[in-house]
Parts: sequence; structure tokens; C-alpha cells
Amino acid sequence: GGVRSSGFSWSSMLKKAWGGFGSGSAATTRRLRELEEEVRSLEGLSRDLFAGLGELVEQRCRHLYSRTPVGRLKNAAGWLMTLVCVYRICMAFVNVLLRRVGQKDPATVVLTHACELLHLPIDVPFWAPNISLLILGWLIALNIRGFVEKLLVVFRQFSTSVSSNFFALIMSERSRPAPR
Repeated sequence: GGVRSSGFSWSSMLKKAWGGFGSGSAATTRRLRELEEEVRSLEGLSRDLFAGLGELVEQRCRHLYSRTPVGRLKNAAGWLMTLVCVYRICMAFVNVLLRRVGQKDPATVVLTHACELLHLPIDVPFWAPNISLLILGWLIALNIRGFVEKLLVVFRQFSTSVSSNFFALIMSERSRPAPR
């Protein structure tokens, strides 16, 4: 989130306090301008530090969550999905090289074995492609989300908050499907 200004400014407070002293000689005015600039710089630094602290707190919360049983389970599920992806890529490569066509995918094989083992009356030929498509969609969504997050982290290192928010808006608009 962004940091909102409360309307209070140390530089305006300094100007009011300093204005009551002296007749406003050139040295005094120059010193006042220097102090105002320094205060503005320090206020900007304060805002940046506050925003950085917010990001650190958020990262710490994510780290602590990853140490919980649910976080560990999600991490294990992520690794499992990664292995499924690697397996599918390798099998696709082998199938292209050996010109194999029409073999069963892992979701069909697992669902078939699970139904046989648990004696469940499920229509495997109907549900296997749907489950496979659901898993594939989930993997794609997670990968795109992770890619955009990493891209924004890199982009924030080299830009202002306005340009990174603008970039995020453009990326979200580009990834949205076209209306029909």
C-alpha cells in the first residue's frame, strides 16, 4: 500500500517558526531554504523507510506462514506440481521424438488406479481430462502470478512507485482476455 500524507509538514512548521525571528536577511533566508530542503529530503526518506518497513513486515509474515503446517503443505504441493510439470514436459518431448500418439496422461493413470483401489464408480474417461485441465490451469495461474511478482520486485528496484504501478496496470490489462 501507499503512504498517505496527513497534511502536516515539518518544512511548513519550520517556516512558520523561523518567520518570527529577525528581519529576513539574505543569509537567514538562504539558511531557511537549506533547512526546508533538508526537511523535505528527510520527510521523503521517512516515507521510503516506512514503505520498506511495511514490505519487510509482509515478507516476515510470509516466512512465518511458510513454517506452519499449512505453509509446509502448500510448499510440498508446489514441489509436487513442479515435478508433475517436469514429467509432463519430458514425456511430451519423448512423445514428439518417438512419434507416439494417444497415450494416457498422469491424471488419467492416477485417477484410474485410485478408482480401482477405492472401488469408486467414477467415469474416468470423462473426469480425467477435466482434472488434468484444472491442474494445468492452476499451474499456469501460479506461474504467471509468481512471474509478475518477481518482475515487479525487479522493476521497483529501478523505478519510482508511479511507474511500477503503471507497469503493473499495463501487465494486468495485457494478460486479460479480449472481449468477444
